[in-house]
Amino acid sequence: MKGLIKIPIKYTIHNDLYITEFSPKDLKLLYWDQPKLNALKYDVCFNAGFFAYYDEKVNGVKQYFTMPIGNIKMDAINVPALGKYYLEEWSCGSAFQGTKVQLSCNQNASPVFKNKKVSTLVIYKNGTAKIEDINIVPENATYCTSGVPTIRGGEDVDWKKYCMAQGWSSDSMYSTWRNWIAVKNGSLFLISGKSKTSNYVYYMDTYKRLKDLFLDDCISQDGGGSFLYHNGKLTLKTLENRRVNSIGVISG
Repeated sequence: MKGLIKIPIKYTIHNDLYITEFSPKDLKLLYWDQPKLNALKYDVCFNAGFFAYYDEKVNGVKQYFTMPIGNIKMDAINVPALGKYYLEEWSCGSAFQGTKVQLSCNQNASPVFKNKKVSTLVIYKNGTAKIEDINIVPENATYCTSGVPTIRGGEDVDWKKYCMAQGWSSDSMYSTWRNWIAVKNGSLFLISGKSKTSNYVYYMDTYKRLKDLFLDDCISQDGGGSFLYHNGKLTLKTLENRRVNSIGVISG
């Protein structure tokens, strides 16, 4: 991938969270579907969206693949044949557009987010970024990834009325290492670290640690065995080299 920076991006540590600020135009979201540590070839990268594992026998041999959860629009870097088959089937043939792959939560075969507007980071073609509650990928989007809403409009969110209403469950909330993506004044912030409670939204764990940064909006990405944050010589990761559905790459 051309244009990748050759030195680490500056980060700060705030309340035990690693915070990396960057421009929306420098973020690329890649459909990955391979072990997370394969991403270490990039100078600055992180694991991204939530997903589900699938397996299916082909000619008697079990094939493993992942499928995304929520809204996605990404560069189609590595899409296994079975993943491509179901993306095309679920989207009625509209998933692949040039070098991009996209799927709206309304198209996903899973009923979890069906007909619900899910908090999603959207990078638009004009280079702006917003976190919006949507169930259809905007036509003028370049990239999209959904996540658990953690800060909206500068405030903490109600777990039951807001997060659960979108379809999120406690399965994605336990104390572990994870990434968040936040927006403030047109800039993006990657926030990497360990949540400290059994539900970081309900107990306001993350909000309390970030509130003095006055972020506009923030969503989490997948965590646990999926977690990876790599920035030059710094690599934070959990032990498992899990197959992940998508990664983010920050380039200059």
